[in-house]
Amino acid sequence: MLQEHDPALITSDSFRANLAEVARRDIPFDILTFPRHLPPLLDILPEVPTLRGIVDHLSKPDMTVPSLGQWGEDMTRLAAHPNLSCKISGMVTEAGPDWTPARVRPYLSHVAEAFGPDRLVFGTDWPVCTLAATHAQVTDLARNLLGDLFGPEDLAKIFETNAARFYKLPPA
Repeated sequence: MLQEHDPALITSDSFRANLAEVARRDIPFDILTFPRHLPPLLDILPEVPTLRGIVDHLSKPDMTVPSLGQWGEDMTRLAAHPNLSCKISGMVTEAGPDWTPARVRPYLSHVAEAFGPDRLVFGTDWPVCTLAATHAQVTDLARNLLGDLFGPEDLAKIFETNAARFYKLPPA
């Protein structure tokens, strides 16, 4: 949970050594950050090219502002790392209590374009999501917005198979 720490921790020798060990062991790494953590993360990623990581909650951008800003640029740069994926989760809590699909759409569209359907994974963020929406609303929001961008085959990847592949889960 890097979100709880100073971003400088990411560039520390101990974090670098531990992240290298995570990559060496091929352990899937959930990257729970805020946008302020992305620049130092981008600085150290070249040191761990085999890291299998997934950015949780789109890195929690402030969706109450109309511009993607630095977050958008940083997410594009993260997507350039082929072993990184992005978890489509946590959106309603970052979009504010009066969230709307229109408010979420540009952020979701940006990561969808940057990562593509093979490196997106849907997650509800339950029970935290219930602070802003029901489980059904969260799922419907993602299905509707992603359905505007991708067909049924890609949606099946995002909602089912990509997570199993990323986490190396056995077939059901």
